Amino acid sequence: MERTDTGHAKADQVRRARAVTTMFDELRTMADRQAELHAERARLEADVDRLTTELEQARRSWWLGRWVPMTAHRPRLEVFARRC
Repeated sequence: MERTDTGHAKADQVRRARAVTTMFDELRTMADRQAELHAERARLEADVDRLTTELEQARRSWWLGRWVPMTAHRPRLEVFARRC
């Protein structure tokens, strides 16, 4: 009887050791995946920042291109003022 109990105890110990090894392997895999996701998020945030800056510059240059200095309007105003 003692041998079978010892045999079962050793088998249980081996099973538990394998389970622990499997859990640590899974934890390592999850930690690696988390690090990859963190790096991907940092890269995506940098892309968003870059694209936001480019959009702001494009909007600014579009508005500046449409902006007409007041001196360009003054001759017209003077002509209009002479008519009145």
